Amino acid sequence: MVIVKFEKVNMREFIPHLDIMRVFNMAFRRSGLKVNYSEGFNPHALFFFCQPLPLGVASRAEYFCVSTSETAEDVKNKLNENLPKGIKILKTKTVDGDPNFAANCGRADYVVEFDEVLPYFDLKNTILKKDEFLLTRIDKTGQRKTKNVRNSIFKLSQNENKLKMQLGYGNENLRADAMSKQILTNSATHSMVKLITKIKTYDKNGVDFDKKYFS
Repeated sequence: MVIVKFEKVNMREFIPHLDIMRVFNMAFRRSGLKVNYSEGFNPHALFFFCQPLPLGVASRAEYFCVSTSETAEDVKNKLNENLPKGIKILKTKTVDGDPNFAANCGRADYVVEFDEVLPYFDLKNTILKKDEFLLTRIDKTGQRKTKNVRNSIFKLSQNENKLKMQLGYGNENLRADAMSKQILTNSATHSMVKLITKIKTYDKNGVDFDKKYFS
């Protein structure tokens, strides 16, 4: 098994998750790297990806594991020669088994950039010191749903035209785009989100995936 850290930036964040998987499948084929396949009636390449991000969210901290006998160094070098611009392998490492990234995701750091300098939100007193933060959304049936998401908010900070957030990711997922929208709605500002980038991924105990799997 080889675990892989990669980034998707520069408009590649608009490639859906299933298509990202296809991009890597094709890159392995073009590079001549061998991948193990599942058994049965409909065999498929053994790739195991992290939880998918919402369409339009860039990332510098995406992970997957692939079942292969190739060296980690070959996987990194050959894939980078065959991937489209904006998708780049950052780190690779050989491991004994599948770390099950999708099940072990617990939280993630995001940087949310806006089109102008933000007004002061006083995030500490309005959110972090409270036991409740209500997020309202429209579900697939068109109904308005309100949920207390305070337990999925770990850190918040503000700097000029940026918000930094550490939010639940995985089973207790809190979308950075939805969180940003609710903060703007509560503050009655007309600022617009310009770009959201995930910069770190953590396990359920708050351990950075880089430290856990690559140190």
